[in-house]
Amino acid sequence: MKDERFVHFLWKYKRFDFKNLKTTQGETIQIIEAGEHNTHAGPDFLNAKIKIGDMLWAGNVEMHCRASDWHKHQHEKDPAYDNVILHVVFVEDVRVKNGKRQMPCLELKPRTDKKMLLTYQALLANQDAIPCQPWLKDVPELTMGIWLDRLLAERMESRFASINILYLKNNKNWEETFYQYFARSFGMKVNADSFEMLAQALPLKIIQKHQGQLLQIEALLFGQAGMLEEEKKDAYYKK
Repeated sequence: MKDERFVHFLWKYKRFDFKNLKTTQGETIQIIEAGEHNTHAGPDFLNAKIKIGDMLWAGNVEMHCRASDWHKHQHEKDPAYDNVILHVVFVEDVRVKNGKRQMPCLELKPRTDKKMLLTYQALLANQDAIPCQPWLKDVPELTMGIWLDRLLAERMESRFASINILYLKNNKNWEETFYQYFARSFGMKVNADSFEMLAQALPLKIIQKHQGQLLQIEALLFGQAGMLEEEKKDAYYKK
């Protein structure tokens, strides 16, 4: 098994045998919180809470297909991995240390249904635009239509709810609400919250006071974002 995403899937959705859960060194494991799936740089799951032996740990969880990938990726040299409390692997081919500390390890291969792995591999190998496409042809057209309509309605309801919360927070000011939501859209998925916070810290009425003064508006935005606090020689920056 060479796809680390499968290990993520097993952990995130708890699709492995939890009976007598132990590290490869024999310590009991109790998963209190599996953590938040991190799709960016750093450990794979953040802010987990796990009881190992008699000790309750709070920190991050790193995952690999093979335990030796820890050294292959040079995590022992990266401070971002100092707070890893559990190493979850499909196969433990070596014992891993993080600095002088023996890394607690959970091996999933003996706890995973082989049929699930074969199904996962078949889906990855599927060349259709939608991996489950062979099964979709058996779904009645009416059922598919109702399902897609419901998905659209749920998406609209979710979007309306988030806008309405912002609208009420802004004392039912639609212009301020649009401004903040518009700013949020610039942040895309990763920085949406940061852009919304910037718009909230710099109200629309202040931006409107400087209409036609592009440099002033840029200075307000960059300054409020904390990007004008260093000394630089660049003419535009100094202006």
